[in-house]
Amino acid sequence: MKQPKILPGSHLLSLDSYGSWLRDPRSLTRKIRNHCHHFSVHLLYQGTGRLMAFETRLLGMSHPKISQVREVWLMAEGSAVVYARSILPRHSLAGRYTPIRTLRQRPLGDTLFSSKSMRRKAVQIFKIHPGHPLYPRNLNLTGPLYARASIFKLNHRPILVTDVFLPGILRLNP
Repeated sequence: MKQPKILPGSHLLSLDSYGSWLRDPRSLTRKIRNHCHHFSVHLLYQGTGRLMAFETRLLGMSHPKISQVREVWLMAEGSAVVYARSILPRHSLAGRYTPIRTLRQRPLGDTLFSSKSMRRKAVQIFKIHPGHPLYPRNLNLTGPLYARASIFKLNHRPILVTDVFLPGILRLNP
């Protein structure tokens, strides 16, 4: 698979550099759209997959399970600025939320933030290093990256979204 281009940026920037992106409770999709001329979603994977240990813990599961997994690049001006991994437990995709399974190139954020029943739990911010399972591979990145994980509840059903912020996000000037 062809890898997207990455805008240059320092990988050693402090949490303060990414703070306005990491701490903003509003839609990340909308925020990126508001700071670029061309926004798109590049679907990497959507299907069943095994949860990582921290995902199992955040979702309050006793042991890893198979869930619907969605991995995408959020793109601004043709460059990847965020790697997003969403975990959609099967029971969360029932009823009117079944179409989430087939979003393809559409942003999950549009669905989440347009729902009146959506509630966002506390956001966890953390740093990841090369070798971490969430660290994007084959992008010629070095050094740590910042990430955030959020549990969204749609009609009390959990969806975990983890966003890994790539250096190019800093060029969008929030």
